[in-house]
Amino acid sequence: MPDDLLLPLLPENWQPAARMGAANAVFFAAEDIATDAKATHLADGHLWAGGKLLIWTPAKNRRQKSFKIPVSLAGRQQIHVALAMTARSGKIAFRIDGRPLLLEDGAENVDLYRPYRTLLRSIALMPVELQAGDHTLTLEVKSTPDEVINPEVGIDFIWVQRK
Repeated sequence: MPDDLLLPLLPENWQPAARMGAANAVFFAAEDIATDAKATHLADGHLWAGGKLLIWTPAKNRRQKSFKIPVSLAGRQQIHVALAMTARSGKIAFRIDGRPLLLEDGAENVDLYRPYRTLLRSIALMPVELQAGDHTLTLEVKSTPDEVINPEVGIDFIWVQRK
């Protein structure tokens, strides 16, 4: 039927909430905690929290982007990163305070490349012990497919959940 072909409307300016599977979480918009604005710009869209997505365009000689994450209570924490999966993305690895940080499933990196669609996915990283204070989460581009000429990494928000 014609009504079956209508695209669902996405809510405007939605925000993540600390409930259910995200209980005990604190959320940070990527643009608010990036350590610098070099090679970044914001994109608008209903798919992204608050209607904004931080787009990082890594250059060949600068393939890392860092974010300052404030932690109010010391203890076991799990960091999640909400990332765009697009046709201009590649494989990303993570570091916390300079140390490699694996994905929750033990993988070393996540492949954000999706040739035919755009998705938003929250990537869970391995829980770690963190002291109260600021910590640096670094994203590193490991590789991009040959067909990607100008790579981009879309970072929507980062959330920290007490375990």
